[in-house]
Amino acid sequence: MQNLCEYATTCPDPLDTRYWVYVQRVQVDTRTDPDTTTVLQDWQRQPGDVCLGPEEVAEPGIGEVVNAVQTGFTRKRPAEPQLVIQPNPTALVNVDTGFSAGTGEPVQLTDTVLGFPIAITATPERWLWDFGDGTTLATSSPGRAGTREVSHRYTRVGDYAVTVAVEWSGTFTVGGFAQVFPIEGVAVVPVAAPGQVQVREARTELVDQ
Repeated sequence: MQNLCEYATTCPDPLDTRYWVYVQRVQVDTRTDPDTTTVLQDWQRQPGDVCLGPEEVAEPGIGEVVNAVQTGFTRKRPAEPQLVIQPNPTALVNVDTGFSAGTGEPVQLTDTVLGFPIAITATPERWLWDFGDGTTLATSSPGRAGTREVSHRYTRVGDYAVTVAVEWSGTFTVGGFAQVFPIEGVAVVPVAAPGQVQVREARTELVDQ
């Protein structure tokens, strides 16, 4: 059967678009961050061309890039959250202690995958708190310093190690392509080191006037 895409000046389907095919050979070392890419053969146009519809991936080879970004999102991820505890370092039994972990704003990340420049938009979705006394909490907000938007009330005197991890979702674009690709799953980024809380009792003292 004759390949109509190869010989016709337009695609058989009027909604399809004709593309030239270019191939670049690269060697990628994924043990480094970011990946180390060595070009083995520069871009070369291949014989013929292809017709692709609007629902298909725009260029040959982009599928491999998309898969690589999907699987690598947990490695190329946002920075650790910055945990703030108030009051700090001493809190009181049965009094709310406030916590915050940065902002809830998206962040922009860049990377190079299989020779393609990648722009990632990472959006924080949930903050997973562990207050160190057996109590955990999931919030849709990072809390705000100076408030009790995220708070916990300790019921016993003691020293507690507090941690928080952020769940990030993401989308990304590939240099030279207009399509925005969603990233499946989430990247979980924990705080670099636990925050320490010393919980003490408030004492009332009588003072002679």
